[in-house]
Amino acid sequence: MCREELRALRHALSPLMEPASSRFCFGSIREAVKPRRMVHNMERREDLIVPLTFSEPSYHVQLADRAVASTPVANVWVTNAQGEQVVYDLADRSVGGAKFTIDKRTGQIRLSERPSQWSMEELTLTVLATDNIHDPRRLASTTVNVQLVHSNQNRPRFPACDMYKPSVREESSVGTEVLKVAAIDEDSGEEGVIEYSIVQVPGATRSNFVIDANTGQIRTLRSFDRDEPVSERRLTLPIRATDKGRPPLDAICMITVEVQDINDNPPLFDQTRYEVNVPQDASVGSNWLRLAAMDHDEGLNSEVSFSLEHHERDGFFQVDNKTGVLKLIRPLSSVPVRTKFDFFGVARDSGAVPLQDRVPIHVVVTERQMKPPVWVTSEDSITVKEMHRDFKTPIGSFLAHSAHGDRKSIHYVIERGKSEQTNSETTFRTQVTNGRLYLLLSKFLDYERITKYELTLKALDPRNELSTTKAVTVYVEDENDNLPVIAEVNSISIHENQAPGQPIMKIPVTDADETEAFREHSPGH
Repeated sequence: MCREELRALRHALSPLMEPASSRFCFGSIREAVKPRRMVHNMERREDLIVPLTFSEPSYHVQLADRAVASTPVANVWVTNAQGEQVVYDLADRSVGGAKFTIDKRTGQIRLSERPSQWSMEELTLTVLATDNIHDPRRLASTTVNVQLVHSNQNRPRFPACDMYKPSVREESSVGTEVLKVAAIDEDSGEEGVIEYSIVQVPGATRSNFVIDANTGQIRTLRSFDRDEPVSERRLTLPIRATDKGRPPLDAICMITVEVQDINDNPPLFDQTRYEVNVPQDASVGSNWLRLAAMDHDEGLNSEVSFSLEHHERDGFFQVDNKTGVLKLIRPLSSVPVRTKFDFFGVARDSGAVPLQDRVPIHVVVTERQMKPPVWVTSEDSITVKEMHRDFKTPIGSFLAHSAHGDRKSIHYVIERGKSEQTNSETTFRTQVTNGRLYLLLSKFLDYERITKYELTLKALDPRNELSTTKAVTVYVEDENDNLPVIAEVNSISIHENQAPGQPIMKIPVTDADETEAFREHSPGH
């Protein structure tokens, strides 16, 4: 008998199921009791059909935006199936359900498309559960809230890294703006927020720059000196951009900051005083002295010109403004022996605001037919590798004769100038053998500090106390004598599903060598 028939019967018989004392006689009760028992049995059967119940009233899950299709999202199930077959399904497929699939037998929900391009940050699915045993079928529903979690898929990058060519003037004040860097991160949310920092280079004794973590603005922490022997011509600056993902990803941009020269050094003469004896019969146009000065600046700031500041006796001597050679321009035949000429040599650089140095020059007129030594060696420059370590083998030799052709009587000396480049630290020494002067190295060279030396050699004839000088330039040749230094890299983060061959990080490497070829590095294993 179907449910509708039972209900109709119960309704029809309801008057009969009232107490017998109010409607029926005792003899008719027996007829009414039998239908009532059938209805009670049917009610007890309906009461035994318990509705399906999910394990949770609602489910909440997080989904990474880099998830791929078929990624499991959630598992839903009913707790009172009682061994009966339950069928699961998704409602509202036109809204969010189309982005997922569900296993009708197990209730496992999987992703059907990549969520990285979704416009929504969160969606709610409705899950239905029905059985196929009961009549009528039991039905239940629940919701699954899916929250999209942005994963850190992209590393920061510096689009203009190769175009950064910053410079700062030497002796600029602390806090001078150098450059503002900018990195981008294609992730959204916290994963796309970038912080900047400076990578520390091992062995660095002090910090040169500071960077604003939020804006990328770089400023100086101290003033710099481009000139020798400090030689801060260029400074390597590794900048790191780190996002706020978990784990964080970063990128590094290697920047070279050029230190611009300013005219902050005056020329310096190689001697504190020049003295020379000139015979009374010296010919007009003859050379007697060479002024030498060095300027540690570069470019026009280091180009030196020479002049004389005359006092009591004018017009007998002149200096070449380029070479510094002092020559006689008027005959001394009428000038008494032992006459003294005292004046000053001036070395002036070519800076916008020229700087200069002065040195006293003392000239004494001597007797006729007295001639100074003559340099036979014409070479005036030597090149030495900076890793030269042989202090016993000469790096050059020079020869001077007396006016009579005698070389063994000549005394030689190398002048000690006022700067390290003019041998104030006795980097070079001399050795005389058989009347020939040999130049030797007495200290190690370092191209990164000093690239050339200006030396003054003097040959003296003790018989007439006349002397002559020779300027020699020693060029230092750069060698690959500095090891590359890897900057501090504490950790590297990579995605678990990152494809082989994808770049992970550019390791910052610095090299103190000056020659560009020595600063180029190949990756190792």
